[in-house]
Amino acid sequence: MFRKSIADIDGQFDLIMFHHSFEHMDSPGAILQHIASRLSPEGQVILGTPVASSYARCEYGVNRVNLDAPRHFYLHTFKSTELLAARAGLQVREIVHEGNEEQSWASEQFARDIPSNDQRSIASSAVRRFSHWKIILSCRARANQLNRNKEGDLVCFHLSRAR
Repeated sequence: MFRKSIADIDGQFDLIMFHHSFEHMDSPGAILQHIASRLSPEGQVILGTPVASSYARCEYGVNRVNLDAPRHFYLHTFKSTELLAARAGLQVREIVHEGNEEQSWASEQFARDIPSNDQRSIASSAVRRFSHWKIILSCRARANQLNRNKEGDLVCFHLSRAR
C-alpha cells in the first residue's frame, strides 16, 4: 500500500472507483479530468457519493447526516455531476440509488442534538443497535422505498467515456 494523489498515478485502468471519497476532494472537475485521462477506452468510473438533492435534504435540512460539514467539501446534484463528467469527456450511463437506514435515524438524532459518537446514539454500540432494531428496520424499509423512488440520499454514478 502506498499513499499518492490521483495526479501521481500513471497507467490505464478499466475501473476507477470513488467509494464515498469524491465529496471530500477539492477541485472535483480537475479530478474527473485526470481520471478520464487514465481510463482505458472501455473503462468505467464508479462514483458513490451523497447527493444534494434527496428526500433527506428536504426532510432534515442542516440536520441531515450526510451533509457532514466540514468534511464534505461538495455535495453534488445530478446535474452538477453530469456537467463535470461532460467537461472531462465522460458521460453518466447509470445512476443507482443506494441510501440506507442511517439517512433517517442518524438525521433524527442530529435533530435532537445527539451526535454519532454520543453514548446515546444508536451507532455507539452493538447493544444500542440491537435494542433499537425496530427503528433500524423501519428506517431501512423507508430507505429502500426512497431508493425505488429515486430519492435516496446516497447514489452511485456509473460513468464512461462519452461517445
